[in-house]
Parts: sequence; structure tokens; C-alpha cells
Amino acid sequence: MEQVCTHVGVMHRGKLLAQGTLAELRTTATPRLRVEVDDPARAGDVLKRLGMSRLERSGTQLTGSLDGVRPEDCCRALVEAGVGVSLLVPERLSLEDAFVALTGEGFDVAG
Repeated sequence: MEQVCTHVGVMHRGKLLAQGTLAELRTTATPRLRVEVDDPARAGDVLKRLGMSRLERSGTQLTGSLDGVRPEDCCRALVEAGVGVSLLVPERLSLEDAFVALTGEGFDVAG
């Protein structure tokens, strides 16, 4: 849908929660950051102290919500803490991320 639509409305339980351009709706979801590091445990501590939340770890990668923290501040803090950073990518928010942020529910496509 993101490739063919210019404007979207999000309805939930019969109420229109938001409508606008895709770019406008994406601002409703908290931006996320993905990092690959040589010390995920220490990196997690550093990122939590900065204010990032919902950190998830997969091997040497961490992904979490920026919650107002700038990606460049994350990089600086990790390097200053002695954590080697091999990848740092702010993640583009999807329409699904915006939907979940607005409704608190995800898409159940398996049922």
C-alpha cells in the first residue's frame, strides 16, 4: 500500500484516528535505531542510559526506539564507552509502525 498511496486514513473501532500523507503518519511512530557492535551487553547499557527503550538483541545487533535521542549521540556515546560500532542505521518507519503507534495493535495476517 505504501508504494501506491499518497494519503492514508487510519481507522480503529469505527473512529478515524489520523489521516494525512504517509510522511505525516510516519511521524506518529517513534523512530528506531539498529546498531551492530562488538559488545552488545555494554552497548545495551549505554543506549538505555541515553534514554532509548524497547531494546532487542539479535546476536551482535541491537534495535530500539530512539525516544528523542539522536542517532549521532548514540554513536558518540558507544564509541566513548569503548564499544566498537560496525553499523548504525536509523530505521525507516513503515505504515504498519504508524498503525501500531496509533492503535496499539498490530496486523494479524495469519488468521
